[in-house]
Amino acid sequence: MWRELITQLDTKSEIVLSAPVAEDQLIDVEQSLAIQFPDNLRGLLLETDGITDIFGVQIIWSIDWIKRNNLANRQDDLVANTFAQYGNLLFFADAGNGDEYAFLITKDKVEKGDVYGWKHEDDKLEWAAASLEEYLKILVST
Repeated sequence: MWRELITQLDTKSEIVLSAPVAEDQLIDVEQSLAIQFPDNLRGLLLETDGITDIFGVQIIWSIDWIKRNNLANRQDDLVANTFAQYGNLLFFADAGNGDEYAFLITKDKVEKGDVYGWKHEDDKLEWAAASLEEYLKILVST
């Protein structure tokens, strides 16, 4: 489903898809982060381990980068306290300029599919898209 959607959206052939993530690797990362990934992100990662454009912008991070970035954010007191104002966040992508995209976490899982953008310059969290699919439609087709 996800590969087909991205292929349809990528009219300029600027998107690079990776090999899928293994289910056990995905489970390992969820356990490491003590979070249940939303079904849409899980499904996407099981089809491609990240999405990158030809300029190197990671539209969706690889599973390893999701794990490293989220663990680093949670282990850094300054970062953790900064993000605490928003609740827990599951970061999964960046804009290539320091801004990052995330889902809001409630009770150890993502309860809503909305995507939020964290702006690094002013430490603001802003709504970006109603779903992962909408997020991809915006980023892949532009």
